[in-house]
Amino acid sequence: VVYRSGTGIELERDLQRLVTTAQFGRQLAEPESVLRPRKRGAKAAVFAFENVNDAGKSGFGEACRVKSALRGATGVEARGSAARDDDGGTQIRDRSPEPLLIGPRGIRVIKRRMDDIAQNPAEILRLMDLANLSDCRIEHRTWFAIREAMMKCPSIEVTSLAAEKFLSLLSQPLHLGDLLRRLHELRVLEKLVPAVSHARCLLQFNEYHKYTVDEHSIRAIESATRFRTRDDDLGEAYRGIQRKDLLHLALLLHDLGKGYAEDHSDVGRRIAIETGQLLNLTDHDTELVAFLVHKHLIMSHLAQWRDINDSAVVIQFAVEMGSPEILRMLYVLTCADLEAVGPGVLTDWKLRLLTNLYHRTMNHLAGSPASDQLTESKKQAVRDLIPSGGNREWWLRQIEAI
Repeated sequence: VVYRSGTGIELERDLQRLVTTAQFGRQLAEPESVLRPRKRGAKAAVFAFENVNDAGKSGFGEACRVKSALRGATGVEARGSAARDDDGGTQIRDRSPEPLLIGPRGIRVIKRRMDDIAQNPAEILRLMDLANLSDCRIEHRTWFAIREAMMKCPSIEVTSLAAEKFLSLLSQPLHLGDLLRRLHELRVLEKLVPAVSHARCLLQFNEYHKYTVDEHSIRAIESATRFRTRDDDLGEAYRGIQRKDLLHLALLLHDLGKGYAEDHSDVGRRIAIETGQLLNLTDHDTELVAFLVHKHLIMSHLAQWRDINDSAVVIQFAVEMGSPEILRMLYVLTCADLEAVGPGVLTDWKLRLLTNLYHRTMNHLAGSPASDQLTESKKQAVRDLIPSGGNREWWLRQIEAI
């Protein structure tokens, strides 16, 4: 795979970044394979994948895989030229109709293609994804051009490709909050989800919320994605959700109905249905997102204001949920919503109440009694409260008899 450049060392650095950070790296970065410079000079730099355990074999086959992956994942041709940008960095310029310039100082679109890409949500999402994968910032002129184009256009058609890329982005927890915040700053998010425009900088006049509606929604998504690292019931519930894209979409939409005369949950349900149709979701997926948005307050209300030890309350809630997956998603959504209200709002006490309601309802939905592990943990908590001496043995016998 040959690239020509004025400085082979700088070109090697750029290619290393592409190969090791782009999405095709997972396919090519075998434990026994490394990227090695085959030739370096002032005029050219030649690279190939070479098997460490069998250095005598030719790297031609692996080099072809790099060529194909580069073309498919980044739009950069495997044989092209590298030019120096205005800031002195080495950037790779391909010969495709829609080239990108990638260098140590950032990623940008060449000037002759700027207008086309700046008005195309699918290409903007591709640019954002590439910047995220390669850990590069988007160059200021490209950023400014996209934002200006979005602000001048009252509406832009959301193609099936753009909808697909947006849902794909929502399914990836890593850096999701940052990516959505970038899209919001660029005014792209409101083209994909029109209701976001109304919620921009919308204040909430109550003693609970510390952030505007748009910031609260993005923070709720960030909170949910952080749950994946928790070693408790909440973390297990988040990791067990199959359609994380639908959960994240519901979190983005759950408060967008605020600022209207009607109850924001009812307005939010209509917004969710409209958004599902705009993003080409199936009727089932659209109804699921609409349900989560419409019922996003019910679990918090039951846990904090009703007696969750009352079987009638739990059974009625289980009937309303209908399935373990919906309950799991609402549990995570409720906790993320509370945490995004402000610092310290999701207290340990509230989390215990929500988790208790979650387990009790799940037991009804799963059609099985409480797990032995949960029962034993509660018994041990009671044992720890019994003082030593006196009637301790009698109390221990009573606990074991439960």
